[in-house]
Amino acid sequence: MNRGGFATVMPPSFFSRSGTLGLFNPVNPLPLNSEKITPDVLEHSPVGLMQVDHAGRILSLNSYCADIFGYSVVELLDRPFEMLLPPELRNGHSSLFQKFMQSSTGRMMGQGTGQRYFPAHHKAGHEISVQIGLNVNREAETPIVILAIVDVTDKAKLLNELKHGNERLRHKTKELMQVVRQQNHFLNVVSHELRTPLNNSLEMLNQLSATRLDEDQAELFQDLDKANIDVTRSVKMLMDYADSMLGELQLDEEAFDLRALWLDRLRLVQRAHPGQIHLLDIHEEFDFDPLVLGDKVRIGRMMHGLIDNAMKFSDAHQIKVHIAFKAEPLAELYFEVSDDGIGMADSLIQSIGQPFANQSVRRTRGGGGMGVGFYLTHKYLGMMGGQLLLKSRQGEGTCSSIQLPLNLLGRASAQAVSADRAEGELPLSNLKLLLVEDDPTVAKINAIRLRKLGAHVVVAGNGQVAVEMLQDKSVDIAAILMDLHMPVMDGFSATRHIRDMVEYVKIPIVAVTAGSRLAEYARAMAAGIDAFYSKPFEPNVLVQYFKARGVIR
Repeated sequence: MNRGGFATVMPPSFFSRSGTLGLFNPVNPLPLNSEKITPDVLEHSPVGLMQVDHAGRILSLNSYCADIFGYSVVELLDRPFEMLLPPELRNGHSSLFQKFMQSSTGRMMGQGTGQRYFPAHHKAGHEISVQIGLNVNREAETPIVILAIVDVTDKAKLLNELKHGNERLRHKTKELMQVVRQQNHFLNVVSHELRTPLNNSLEMLNQLSATRLDEDQAELFQDLDKANIDVTRSVKMLMDYADSMLGELQLDEEAFDLRALWLDRLRLVQRAHPGQIHLLDIHEEFDFDPLVLGDKVRIGRMMHGLIDNAMKFSDAHQIKVHIAFKAEPLAELYFEVSDDGIGMADSLIQSIGQPFANQSVRRTRGGGGMGVGFYLTHKYLGMMGGQLLLKSRQGEGTCSSIQLPLNLLGRASAQAVSADRAEGELPLSNLKLLLVEDDPTVAKINAIRLRKLGAHVVVAGNGQVAVEMLQDKSVDIAAILMDLHMPVMDGFSATRHIRDMVEYVKIPIVAVTAGSRLAEYARAMAAGIDAFYSKPFEPNVLVQYFKARGVIR
C-alpha cells in the first residue's frame, strides 16, 4: 500500500482557491476549510478521502481509502467508482450519480433510503459497510465530487447481530407470553369447571350438617367437610390467580354485615381446623354491627387465610387474633393475626407480593397450600386501597395485619338488619322468585337456600322455558335469578326476550354465573341484567339488593 503520498498526482481541483483542502465530516458532510491541512497530514487521516470526476472516474484518493476496499491507490486511479459498489447496485448508480451532481448540497450516500450504512464491494469479493459523505466542488473547471469514507463494517455487523438478537428475543418473548396466556386460560377454565361441583358439594354438606348423624357418621362428615373446604378455597384462589395473571381480576362490591362475615369466617376456620379453635385468643372491637360496602368474599378470604397460615406454620401454643372496626374519622377494618411459629426471613418478607414466594417454607414444614395466599392478599388490598403489614423473626413467630378502608352505609341500616335478625323475621317472606338454572343440582340447592329465607321459588331449566312461562303468564313473580350459560337459550338472550315484554320491562333480573365477571359484565348489562353475582351467591346479598330495589322492606 502506498502510505507515502496522497496519490501519484494530486490535481489542483482538490484544493480551494486559497490552496486549502476541503475536508469532510462523515456525519455532517460539509467542507471544513483549514490553512494548516497538508497532503502529509491528509494521508494519515483516519477518514478515507477520494475525488471523482463528473463521469464517476476516480481521480485521486488517500491510501487509507484504498485500504478500506482492499486495493492499492494505483489500482483504483482512473477506475469507475461503481466498481466499489455491490454488483446489484451498479446498474442504477450512474443515474443517481448524475442527479447528485445537479444538487447544490452535500449529503450522506444512501440518504433518503433509511439506510444508516451503505454496502460496498471489497476486492476480496465480500461485502463491507461504509459511511460516505458526498459534496461537489464547483470551483474547479469541471465539477468534482469529494467523498469522505469511513469503514463501519464491524459496527454494522455488531448492530445487525443486535438487531437479529432483539428480533429473536421478541419472538421468544411473544412465544413465552402465548404459553403463559394459554396456561392461565387453562387454569381459568379448569377452575370454573371445578367451582360448580365443589360449591354444590359444600352446600350439600351444609344441608347434611343439619341432619341427625351418629358418632361415626359425624366423624366422617367432619373429615369430608374439612377436605371440601380446603379444596374449594384452593380452587377459588386458583381462579383469582389465573384472572390476575390475565389482567382480568376484578373486585365485587356488595353490602354486608362485617361482624356477621367475621363470625362466619370463624365458623369456617373451626370446620377447617377441628380441635384447634381453642388455640385462638380472640379480641374483638365492635361498637355496633357495621353494614359496609365492599368485596365481601375476598375480605372474608383474607381473614380466613391469615388465620389458616398461622395454624399451618405455627408451633401452635397460641394464636392471637385482633379484629377492630372504627367508624371515625374514616371507616376502617383492622385485622391482625400473630403466632409463635417458625417466622420468616427478611428476604421472604420482601418478596411476599410475588406468587410462590414461600415455597421453600412449605417444603420444609409440609404446611400445604399453593403459595399464592399472601400474593393474592397483597393484590386484593392494593386494589381496595388497603395495606398488608408483616412483622416476623425466624424462630420467634409472625404478626400479619390488614388495614382496609371501607364504605360505611350507616349505623341505622346496620341496626335495622340486626333488628330483623333478632326478631327472627324471614327476610324473603312470600317473595316470588323465578330461578333460571340448567344444572338440576345447583337449582335444587339454591331453591332450598332461598326457601329457607321465606321465598317462593319456581325453577326454569333454561332461558327458553323461562320466557315461555312468562309469556303464558303461568307464573306470578317479583324478581328473576338468571344463569347466563345454558343450553337451548342462554341467559343473555332470555333477558332480552323478557325485556321485550311490557309487563317485565322493569322487573329485577339478577345474573348468577360461574363465568368471568370482567369478560361478561358489560355483555350482561347490555342485555338488560340489573345486577351481577358470581356463584355461589350469598342469599343475604340478594336480601340487601332486593331491599335497595324496594322489592322487599
